[in-house]
Amino acid sequence: MEFVRRDRDRLSLRLVGELDIAASTWLRTGLAALPAQGVRRLEVNVVRLSFCDVGGARVLKDVHEHLRDLGGGLVLVGGGMVRRVLELAWPQDYPHGRAVGHPLRVRGGARPRTAMRQPAEPARHPALERAERLRKEASLRVEMARRSSALICLRLAQMHESLASLHAGLGSQESCRHLELARGYREKALAPG
Repeated sequence: MEFVRRDRDRLSLRLVGELDIAASTWLRTGLAALPAQGVRRLEVNVVRLSFCDVGGARVLKDVHEHLRDLGGGLVLVGGGMVRRVLELAWPQDYPHGRAVGHPLRVRGGARPRTAMRQPAEPARHPALERAERLRKEASLRVEMARRSSALICLRLAQMHESLASLHAGLGSQESCRHLELARGYREKALAPG
């Protein structure tokens, strides 16, 4: 964000980068203090704003309404896709105008300089975050079930081998399929995937 104070009650600022949920919270906090400093008219240049979500538009609208109640208002200047989206989202009372000067970069400020230079990470929808978490959990559960199944097959193979040994030790004359079953379970346990 870049600032220039034009006169006692007017402030010009330029938004740069993305006005997402994180930046909206920061912007709302920063702009809330302006009326106490005597600012009644705010000019916001959105030419270099590459993204603005609904929260960002809401902050601008709320600030405009608050300043209008104090006898001033907010004016958006500049073109670009973000301005067009704001016009569509704010059809009744869209505040637009021409720039009155070239904003200068502010020195220092409440936000750390490194944070001012880096654009905010795009906010991820909670449903997408939950879906990713559930996908990871499901993948882990499938892997655990596969390993558990392999272990059960190995134990079944061992049981059938023990039964085959028992039958052989007793000299049973009956047909015994335990070794065949043990081989089948061992193959299942060692099969990939």
